[in-house]
Amino acid sequence: MSEATSSLEQLATDLPEKLRQMMEEMGAVQEEIDGFEESIGNMQEEMGGLIEQIEGSLEELQTEVTEHKAELTESIGDLESELESLQSEVASDCTELESELGEAQTKLTELTTDLEEGQNTLSTAGDGALTMLGKRKANCRAASNSSIRWSMQSTKP
Repeated sequence: MSEATSSLEQLATDLPEKLRQMMEEMGAVQEEIDGFEESIGNMQEEMGGLIEQIEGSLEELQTEVTEHKAELTESIGDLESELESLQSEVASDCTELESELGEAQTKLTELTTDLEEGQNTLSTAGDGALTMLGKRKANCRAASNSSIRWSMQSTKP
């Protein structure tokens, strides 16, 4: 039993020293834990500030997007109105041009008819003039031949 007593005595001697060392280590661990908790607290504060900044930026962006959307909607409405106006003008202009084209085609047809009638009249007049010139030429020859005969008869002894 003396060995058991000796172990117990050794344990009783070493135990206070080991407890003191453990208490010192526990203090150092507690300091580290406190440092981590402080770091975590600082990080949480920083994260809270960053989250507030992000939320503020998102609100500003949302406001800008809403404003731009309203501007675009208004611009689109203006463009649609202008497009409708232009389409109406184009349709009106097309109708007017089609009417003018119809009138021009009618005038062209009338002018073509008048031209054909004029050509026919001119051709008939030309044929009449040629016929009349031919008759006059024949009359002139006949008169000339008569004059020549008369002259020849008068000059014969």
